[in-house]
Amino acid sequence: MNPFNINEAVETIEAAADDLLDTGARLMTLGGDHTIALPLLRSVARKHGPVALLHFDAHLDTWDTYFGAEYTHGTPFRRAVEEGVLDTSALSHVGIRGPLYGKQDITDDEKMGFGIVTSADVYRRGADEVADQLRQRIGDRPLYISIDIDCLDPAHAPGTGTPRPAA
Repeated sequence: MNPFNINEAVETIEAAADDLLDTGARLMTLGGDHTIALPLLRSVARKHGPVALLHFDAHLDTWDTYFGAEYTHGTPFRRAVEEGVLDTSALSHVGIRGPLYGKQDITDDEKMGFGIVTSADVYRRGADEVADQLRQRIGDRPLYISIDIDCLDPAHAPGTGTPRPAA
């Protein structure tokens, strides 16, 4: 994999995921940033059709561009919606508390079909109520779960590159 060429890296990840899924295995990845989510979602959707997404993160990761680039750790889920690899009736962000470029970020997420559960929502409503809401939203659809380390308060995950203290 070429870490200096995003497009080549994305293609390499996608091809490796396709090869793995072709064996009948299930896909589970650990590590990496959210740049890897798009090629993995493409591969999973080829096998199962559009999938539900349960995204634990401090940030939305649905920006149109990040520092002018379309394919980064801050844009994978927008690209996945645009490409039709996500089931837009079953998309959820959980733990959101990071910065926004602007109010348009929230509006765009709503248009894409995302439900947003902030860290404050979990605190106020409780984990059991939030989990029940997520189960209802996802149903029995094929599901892709993505957990970004910055979903945790940096007091518990000090190595994250984009630390956001818990609200």
